[in-house]
Parts: sequence; C-alpha cells; structure tokens
Amino acid sequence: MKHLLLTASLLLLSTSFLMGYDVEYTVMAQSGLQLREGPEIDSKVLVSIPFGKHVLGKGMPFDVQQYYEYGELDAIDAKYRFTSEGLNGFWHHVSFEDIEGFVFSGYLIRGSFITEPNDTLSYVMFEHGFSCDPIEFSNNYNYYELSHTSDSIKLREIYIQFELRQHFSTELKEKYDDIWFNFPFRIIVNSEFGNSFILGSANKLETYEDENLLNEYQSGYNDRCKEFGFLYPEQTYKFYYRNTNHVLRGVAFVDANDSKNEIKYGISYSVTNRSFNLNEIPLELRGQQSLRRHADFNTPIIILVTDVNQDGILDVLIASHTMTESCGICWYKDLYISERGKNITIRHASRSTVCNCVT
Repeated sequence: MKHLLLTASLLLLSTSFLMGYDVEYTVMAQSGLQLREGPEIDSKVLVSIPFGKHVLGKGMPFDVQQYYEYGELDAIDAKYRFTSEGLNGFWHHVSFEDIEGFVFSGYLIRGSFITEPNDTLSYVMFEHGFSCDPIEFSNNYNYYELSHTSDSIKLREIYIQFELRQHFSTELKEKYDDIWFNFPFRIIVNSEFGNSFILGSANKLETYEDENLLNEYQSGYNDRCKEFGFLYPEQTYKFYYRNTNHVLRGVAFVDANDSKNEIKYGISYSVTNRSFNLNEIPLELRGQQSLRRHADFNTPIIILVTDVNQDGILDVLIASHTMTESCGICWYKDLYISERGKNITIRHASRSTVCNCVT
C-alpha cells in the first residue's frame, strides 16, 4: 500500500507540476542507469539503460541538474529527493523503449547530447573539455587521443570520463558560466598535450608516434600559418611519406547546381608512387561555403596530416570556420582517411562540430 501511495503521489506531481508533457533526456551514467518499477531503491529493476541513451521524462520539461543548482525544485517534497555519488536528484518517472518506470534524475540532462555513431563512417571525433554540442559516442568503440606538437604526432589509447555539472567546482562554474549558457558536462581524458582530439574507431587501431609533417609549414611560412596551415586557392602542400608523394591543393569552383554561379571552395588530394596513382581526389568541404566566406575566416586550415590507420597513406584533418544565421560561431573539423584494398580510396571518415553556446 505504501509503495502504491508513493507511486501515485509522484505520478500526480509529475503530471500536475508543469501540465506534464514528455521531454527528452540523455542518460549520463557511464555504467548505465537502472529503470525501476517503483520510486524506491529496493524496487524491481526493469532494465539497465546504457550510457548515452535517451528517455522521455513524464512532465518535467527542464534541465533537472541546473534547476537543482538554483533551488527551483523546492516544490518537490524533500522525502522524494536524495543524493547519490554527490549528485542531487529525485525519482523521475520516465519511459524507455516503451517501458515505464523510475530513474534517479541526477544522471539526466535535458536534450540529445549523445548520439549513435554513423555506421557508414566507422569513426567518430570530438574534443575534450566543456561542450554544449551533441557528440557521437558508442561504448563499443575504441577511443584514442590524437595529439600533436610542433615536432610530433601521437596516437594512444585513452579512457574517457564525463563530468556532470553538479560535480563542477565552484571555480569552474564561475569561470565558464555566463548569461548565454551553462555547460551541462565536461569531457575529461588524461591528456598529455593541449592540442589533441578524441578519435573513436569501430576497429582497433595501432598506436604510434610519428613526426609532424606540417612542421616546415608552421615555422615562419606565413604569419597566419604559425600554428596551422591556411590553404588558399591554388596553394599546394606537398609531403613525401613512405616512398609516396602526397599533394593537397586548394581549388575554386562553381557548383553546376548553383543558380547564382557563386564561386565555392574545395580541396583536391593526389597520392602517387610507382605502383598507383590517385589523382585529384576531391575532399568536399562540408556545407559548400562560398570562397568569400572561407577567405573571411582564413579557412580551410590543415590541422594534421598523419597515418591514422597505418596503411602507408596519409590521412588529413581539415578545419573550416563559419558563422550561423543566429550569429553563433562554429568550427568544423573533417577527417579524411585512406583505405588500402584492391584499390586505394580516400573517404570522409568523421566530422567534429564545435560551436559557441549562444542560444
């Protein structure tokens, strides 16, 4: 009877507090979040919801963690609230894959922040630190840090942690909070270098350390190229790696499907040695921005050329910078990886998007 009354009370609260409607949340418990039959710790576990999966909250359309920070859930009776592993929360009525039950709300953040990787790409890429953008993540992937200095590039295995806002120190909150947005989580790795990316792969990769082939371009080549390589139209970057010539070239073109005949920007990639010749492979700049837009932001920029999959052909990481209609600024990093089989191909393997948090 006590169990039934408690369940009924929470259901009534859930549907009456804000004229209840379903709201999507992302599960951020890395070991999974248990969906229970009732709002009690000893209630039957219906299913364990994996990290990154989405649930529908019944009648709580707000970010649970953030509003707990500012004391705006005081209307919920204290007996329904509790703390687990330093996180404040309550028994939240949710549904997951047509199963309804209760979960601890402290591990939920409102919105879709984790998405399943694109099966056709087999790679994902994102950056460590604070984020307000969704990332592609799968527990079945292998994760690596792709780090670089002016002299070397290193690929090594890492373990990723996701720190939720309630765990942020007071110093971090004061430093990164502003009137626009509060970061919901932080991605933490045991990073050796500041210049690094997180690379996830469906297949196991061979770890390595290699020289930074961009070093000659980064040292006094151009004031705008001291850190990265800005690639303007008809400029070429040439690399010799494992008896193979690699050439990246900026190209201007007009899209045949563009009625405005606006000049667009692209990159061609040619790879040659005695046994094969891959000539002028186009690396599409995602979004097909105009040449003028790229010139305004000094993009595209070659961030890395390295052999991620150790097949003897260089892979390329390229960044482009643009501005959204709402005046938000976004960086796009596109990774192109070679595949050696009967024929050698270069394909777009993943994209990382980092925007400012203007909402």
